[in-house]
Amino acid sequence: MTIPVAFLVVSLIGAWFTFNAYNPMLKHRRRSVISFFAGWLTVELALHHIAWQVLATCVFIHLGALAEWPGRLGLAISIASWAALALLYRRATQAEEVVEQIYPTVPELEYRTMEADDMSDLVSRLPARSLLVFGAPGGGWIRRHVSGPGAQLRSKASVGVVMVRSAPRRVFQVMEEPVFVAPMMHARDTLRIRSESTLAVAEGGRLVGLVRRSRLSELEPDTPVGQAMEEPVSISHTAAVAEAAPLLPLFGEDPVPVVDDAGRLVGSLIVPPS
Repeated sequence: MTIPVAFLVVSLIGAWFTFNAYNPMLKHRRRSVISFFAGWLTVELALHHIAWQVLATCVFIHLGALAEWPGRLGLAISIASWAALALLYRRATQAEEVVEQIYPTVPELEYRTMEADDMSDLVSRLPARSLLVFGAPGGGWIRRHVSGPGAQLRSKASVGVVMVRSAPRRVFQVMEEPVFVAPMMHARDTLRIRSESTLAVAEGGRLVGLVRRSRLSELEPDTPVGQAMEEPVSISHTAAVAEAAPLLPLFGEDPVPVVDDAGRLVGSLIVPPS
């Protein structure tokens, strides 16, 4: 193999890394791992790729690669590859700035937080031509980025996908079964079967109030809980877990009632310590 031909081969290899960074082969399961790693490293180390390609080009030119047409073709391919890599690097560095500019520009931008059993369920419930926003999905690293349903959906989305590096953990992801008593339960029975200091009161599946253990202790044994309950305090099942922090002084280690959009009691949340 002559020097010009060798230079052309090396230039094509460098160009493939650049092309793959723009068009990873995520639809082909067997090739997706290699394609993803190659593209990821190219994007993350775009300037390094340009550096090694420029260095290799200088070496080949010194050895006479431009003496024949394959070498000159290789140089043209390398220059095009460098330009594409530079554009890729520029886009990557501007991505965060663009995201920061979007919300102030359209503060009323509509969004929804949806709870779904799996990716198929989520997609089936979306309106036509929706813009999907993915948070950090579960599973191992390879599954999250290459072989999992989220990665596959990203590669097939017809409209586009906005990727976020992380998303807040939502209440519905960590909540437990609802803890409550009925308003007609007697104070004595409630004190006997429940140990919480602050407890939800529910009727017909809906949260109707809160009752404190200290208040029940002051009542006659047969007094209904409903006569001692206070206004209901709850958190939405789609709220970020961090939003429950202000409720810690009221509930302490007791479960916070979790309600859905219709006001139904659907779970309970132990507020994590700050």
